[in-house]
Amino acid sequence: MDLPMQISLVEGKKQIISLDEAIQKAKKLLAESEKIVIDLYGGYFANRGFAYTADEVVINLEEYLQSLFLVACMNNRDLQEEEMRFIWSVLSHADIFAGTNSIEDTLAKAKGILANVPHSILMSVGIDKFYDKNTTANILNGIYGVYKLMCDLAQIAIIKKEKLFASIIEFARSKGVKL
Repeated sequence: MDLPMQISLVEGKKQIISLDEAIQKAKKLLAESEKIVIDLYGGYFANRGFAYTADEVVINLEEYLQSLFLVACMNNRDLQEEEMRFIWSVLSHADIFAGTNSIEDTLAKAKGILANVPHSILMSVGIDKFYDKNTTANILNGIYGVYKLMCDLAQIAIIKKEKLFASIIEFARSKGVKL
């Protein structure tokens, strides 16, 4: 049985919900973002010699999110069991720990992953630019919702979206896409 965790809700109100409920909310948000990515892939990139499969793009996105959560949670503190359960339960397609021997190695790997723009964002920025869509913003909004749930569970400060996704926003702007 899970202990109740604090989850921020609308306009700063707090309500006690279980870790399992938080996981279910996060899975729903993530599924919405991943559906956008899969639809983009199928509509614009499948059968066109794209370097990655749809599954690889989703795994890359989840690996990016695992990295984001790990770095956020381990900023001057130890990773807690509830945080690990949340990361593993919500982001089950990727494994940031593969090929590492310690949490320090994994943290270094995570920081390296965060230095790159995920494949899904590369795709969505291209689509936004050439087809005047808003897919990147929609993907980032879903990811940010999952991130906020994670921060609430970890009881850590939430970084504003513009700062959290600064490198992605800068990349999009450099391609002529406003977020």
